[in-house]
Amino acid sequence: EGLLAVRIARKAVTEKVESHLIDKAGDTAEIIDGRINTHFQFLEGIARIPVLYDSSYSYAQRVALLKSEAAQNASIRELDISDTRGTFYYDGGTVQVADRKWFQTALSGKNFISEPYIERANHTLVVTLAVPVYDANNRICGVLSADIPGLQLRENVKDIVIGKTGNCYILGATGNRIADSDREYVQWQFNAVEASETDPSYKSFAALEKTAMESEVPGVGYYTHENTYNIAAYAKTKLAG
Repeated sequence: EGLLAVRIARKAVTEKVESHLIDKAGDTAEIIDGRINTHFQFLEGIARIPVLYDSSYSYAQRVALLKSEAAQNASIRELDISDTRGTFYYDGGTVQVADRKWFQTALSGKNFISEPYIERANHTLVVTLAVPVYDANNRICGVLSADIPGLQLRENVKDIVIGKTGNCYILGATGNRIADSDREYVQWQFNAVEASETDPSYKSFAALEKTAMESEVPGVGYYTHENTYNIAAYAKTKLAG
């Protein structure tokens, strides 16, 4: 009877912890959504500046305005404007971006945010955001895009603590770690599933992340890494897929 009582009590405690962590994951995902949404609100505010949609202004004037706006915001690497044909205007010329996912997504009326990636021009880690630009008649007349430092998303999670020692991180659609309190995971573009193919110690970790990626509802799971048995909860964010 004593063993049975201990087993029942242990099961009850475990279920309570799991339930709490699942709720915490959902709440944390909403917090992260809110923090990322501030980036979009900033861009949407700039997109409403008449210079960007009024045809009486040249694209040279629009580029000059965006260069000035970017210089006043330390978290923005650059701001750029593209027309509906996919011509991207920058300080130095133009280039075609009609085939880029960020352009196509914003042109369809949806906000876009990329995973951190190494840009070709300067070989630095960046994140690209894009929002549609609407004219006075509420028609899409262009796309406003911004590059922010690749570690900027890390600022949204590094202060979130789970319990006493737990932390949180964000996985991108590829399974890459795109935000983590440990910057090296982001810089390495760490992917547990890929790591498990050459390092068996990541297998249970990778299995949990794969489940989290495929699940449409919050959940919880266990994994072993570096000789430690861990519990983790997960939830999908709603912004930009």
